Order: sequence, then structure tokens, then C-alpha cells
Amino acid sequence: MSYGRGNAAGGELCRPSRTVLRLGNRGGPIALLAAAVIVGLTQIHTARAQTGEGEATCDQMLDGDTLIWRVEELHAVRESTQRGDERFAPALTALLDEANAALERGPYSVAHKSKDPPSGDRRDYMSMAPYWWPPEGGEKSAPYERRDGKVNPERAGNGYDRTRLRAFIDDVSTLSLAAFFSGELRYAEHAERLVRVWFIDPHTQMNPHLRYAQGVPGRSTGRSFGIIDTRRLTEVVDAVELLYIEGMIRAEVVAGARAWFGDYARWLITDPMALTERGARNNHGSYYDAQLMSFALFARNCALARRVVQDTRYRIGRHIAADGTMPEELSRTRSLHYHIFNLHAFLSVARLAEHLGENLYTFRTDDGVSLLSSLSLLAGYAGRESQWPHPQLEDNSAAYLWRVLRVAGSALSDEVLHAAIARASGRQETDRILLTTGSIELSASTAGY
Repeated sequence: MSYGRGNAAGGELCRPSRTVLRLGNRGGPIALLAAAVIVGLTQIHTARAQTGEGEATCDQMLDGDTLIWRVEELHAVRESTQRGDERFAPALTALLDEANAALERGPYSVAHKSKDPPSGDRRDYMSMAPYWWPPEGGEKSAPYERRDGKVNPERAGNGYDRTRLRAFIDDVSTLSLAAFFSGELRYAEHAERLVRVWFIDPHTQMNPHLRYAQGVPGRSTGRSFGIIDTRRLTEVVDAVELLYIEGMIRAEVVAGARAWFGDYARWLITDPMALTERGARNNHGSYYDAQLMSFALFARNCALARRVVQDTRYRIGRHIAADGTMPEELSRTRSLHYHIFNLHAFLSVARLAEHLGENLYTFRTDDGVSLLSSLSLLAGYAGRESQWPHPQLEDNSAAYLWRVLRVAGSALSDEVLHAAIARASGRQETDRILLTTGSIELSASTAGY
């Protein structure tokens, strides 16, 4: 039985120095990024062993770091809590409570659903589109009709896989972090079991495709939009990497998971339905990029990941207007939510690009548009989310905005951004985002702000 490699001794991790920038003047409204002053571009530091061709291998570039989480940041928060730092205590207590509950759940498998997908193979993932309903006054068997922003609870039924996929992701992420912060192997062992059943065991593993995702009764057995269903598998990738780095998961399980994600990444770049999703001009396209890049890096296919960086540069100009708004998301009934949602995907890609020595945070199109255009816009509504001037069917985005601003603040050093995080009304002291982005608090202690 061979376990993960454990903590590496010596050498720098694949972590950039934090990008320093200015989003606006302290205390004033955050202006368009055209007024921003970029103080310095990120220097990417990696512990790269050189090949004969003078380039690090993909595995060498990624060795020692998680992909979206920052392993140095996690270590710093853990060490701080071990020294008695109470700022993270509520979040850590909540995490361990959730992990203890997760020990009693699972394993999960797509094979457990109560009805067959069109293929007849229950290992094929199947889900229903969220905003589609039976026609009012019509038969349930009639083709469903779309009602944007109104989720049909039918999609959560046992005949579909979305609910168990979410439970699987939640539990693996929770158990991994609990193992890391507590040092208790029981959490890692259960996480490993969940990963093995979902990805590796031949009778229960999910087939690596989404042909039957987000189908619409009476209209389609599966649609390209369904590829967004697996967007949070990026959390499972980080969870497995973290356990591997800490030496808390068997190497053969990690290898099996890497092989599965390699197969899934190949499907994403070859299947016509997946390629349709790649061309989407809204959050579906950016989450396609975030998934593909995460899965490619986890499978150690850096060439594919570099292609995604190029796609994302092009996508920034298509998704974001000069004022930071996202035209395709403005048309939604929950436009603030979808702006935050789309920015979250872009920030994920920017973080992943760090491993390749690329800086997407400050990349600008020829028209001067960047990710910071939207970050600046949204940060300006922190603490006054209800004043968002565009359609917002439900005013429930404050907590999500706070979390995404923290994701940005973990990568970017900016006083105005950190002030926006501090005034955001959605702060939750028990949210694990405090543990995974704790450098914000730790740097504030050091800097005195």
C-alpha cells in the first residue's frame, strides 16, 4: 500500500507573490479599471527542475501545491490556529462538525439512481435542466417550458444524479480539509473511499461524459448547458491533491482519479456537445474553461491547460464590457448573482494559470478590458448589494459576493478590495472560505490594516 508523497522538504511551492494593484481610492466609489494603477505584475515562483529542453515538466511545475486552493495559505492558517488564533475558530468548528456528519454518509454513485438514462447504463450521469417546467394547465408529459430563475424541484429527485453529485463534492471537500486541519486520518480514509467509488470501482464509477446532463422532458435527453453540472468537481481535484501532498491518500487512488479526469478532459475537447459549450458567451463558457483547465492540470496535461489560457484571454473581451458589466448576464432575472458567478469562474482560471507562469488578473484586451473591470464594479456594491440597478429576482447574493471577493483578495493585494471585503454584508463567521483564504486576515495583522 503506497500513500501520497507527504510534505516536500525545501524548495518553493508553485505560488506567486501576491499581485499588488489599485482598484480605486480608499473610501470612495470604486471607479472603472481604466483609472487603476497596476503597481507590479506577478512574479511566478516555482520549484522547477529543468528538463534537457530547458522547460519544467507539467508534474514538476505543479508538484507541492493544490490547484485552486493555495497550500501555503492553508498551512499558514493551520499554524495560526495551532498557536491559538481565534479568528478562524468558528469556521474550523463548523468544518469539523460537518466532517463528522459526512463520516456517516456515502459512498455515492451515479449507479444508485432510480431510473435508467437513455443508454440503459446507470453509470452515465443524468440530470434535468433547472428552469424548465410542465406547461401551465397542460399535461406533465407535454414538452416542458422555460421559466428563467425559477428552479423546478423535480430535478432534485432520486431519478437524477445532480443531488448525489453535490453531496459527493461537499463531503469530499469537507473531509479533505478536516483531515488537513485536524491531522485525523479517519477523515482522509472516508474521503478516499468516496473518491474510489465515484471514479474508480468499475461497477459504480461514473462514465467520463455528460451526454445526458440537463435534459428537458419532452425536448432533449441532454444539452451542452449540462456541462456546468460538474463545475464543482474542481473542489474534488483540490481535495485529492491536498490529501496527496499531506501523504493521507493512497497513490493508486490518486492515479485512478487522475486517469478519470484525463478521460473526461478528452471528452470535453472532442465531443460536439462539449464543444458547443466551449463557444458559450456567458458563464457556461467560462466554467467550461475553469473545468477543463483544472482537470487538465490534475491529469498533468499542461499543454491542454495552456490552450485554455489563450481561450480565456479571448473570452474576457467577449464577456466583459468596458464598464465591467457582463452583457449576457445582464439579461438574466438574477443578474447580480450571475455576474458574481461568472467572475468566480474567471478568477478560478486566473488562479490555475499561475501554475503555468501566466497572469490573467491584469491581462487587458486591446480595448482595456480585464477581469479587474468586473471585480472593480462588483466590489463597489459590497455592503449595498440591494442597490444593484439591474434585474435581481432574489436578493440572496450578498454572501456569495463576500466569498468571491475573498477569493480575489487571496490573490491580489489591494486596500480598496480588502475594504470591500470588510464591509460586505454577507460575511459568515462559520464559512470555510475563511480557512481557505485566511491570508487576508493574516496579512492584515502583519500590515496593520
